[in-house]
Amino acid sequence: DLLRARSSTVVNVDHPEVYEEGHLPCAAWIPRHDLEEALDVGLIDADTIVLTCEDGIISGFAAAQAIAELGADRVAALDGGLAAWRNTGLPIEDDEMRILAHPHEATPKPYA
Repeated sequence: DLLRARSSTVVNVDHPEVYEEGHLPCAAWIPRHDLEEALDVGLIDADTIVLTCEDGIISGFAAAQAIAELGADRVAALDGGLAAWRNTGLPIEDDEMRILAHPHEATPKPYA
């Protein structure tokens, strides 16, 4: 299961208002348009990256496809998004935003 992978990061790529209304436990948020750059600079550094959004469309189509084009390994989108997660009765958090730093504020790794 990708969400239970040893080194996994759950990233919500929805609009910030949607993220604030509820998100997967431990999900960080980054704007969809910053995702590729965040990967380029090593901001999201995990063996597995699980992308999510409210309905699974943004994360499943746009974000996962864009990352795949960059050659990232072990990337997945949560099928059906947060709505499917919610419908199965799994927990949702609405605590403060865990914002991944803006890619322009991250220091690239020397080997990136």
